[in-house]
Amino acid sequence: MVVRFAQRIAAQHTVPRIIEMAIAKIRVLCDAEGASLLLVDRASGELFFDAVAGAGSGSIERVRLVAGQGVAGLVALTAAPLLVADVRGYPAFDPKADAHTGFRTGSIIAVPLVLGGDVLGVLEAVRSVESTAFGATHLQRLEDLAPHVAIAVHNAQITDELRQTQAEVLAANAGLEKKVLERTEQ
Repeated sequence: MVVRFAQRIAAQHTVPRIIEMAIAKIRVLCDAEGASLLLVDRASGELFFDAVAGAGSGSIERVRLVAGQGVAGLVALTAAPLLVADVRGYPAFDPKADAHTGFRTGSIIAVPLVLGGDVLGVLEAVRSVESTAFGATHLQRLEDLAPHVAIAVHNAQITDELRQTQAEVLAANAGLEKKVLERTEQ
């Protein structure tokens, strides 16, 4: 199941499509009520996400977390996977999203997206207090998925950067050609 997903996600070239596919796969693999893929902003080091799927997700807009904030922030900071069977009383759990959405988180699993020693982001799945807690099997499934998502995200980010650089070079070349023509006419 993960192998076919790895092949499909490797063919994607845009970060939004990768996020959409990863979130859908997390929900299926982990029987999660909600899922998100948070990315690291290279400039600030903060985690952010634009999309989340599951209960209450419609009321979540772009969210930014500083390193160490919440479960995802802790996972990004430590670069270590984490299973929280019961978030009540767990010091790293930040209930702000629950307060905003009305969802009542009971259990969370989160795994870092690591490539070349750098944390690119965090995969996270949640279940409500009414559901059974995640177990080690769910965490392992998320860990198995993470390297494939990390590679796809990295490739899409590099492709975006190359396209931007190419556009800048083409614009600079057009400017130079215009100056050459102007000077030739003079």
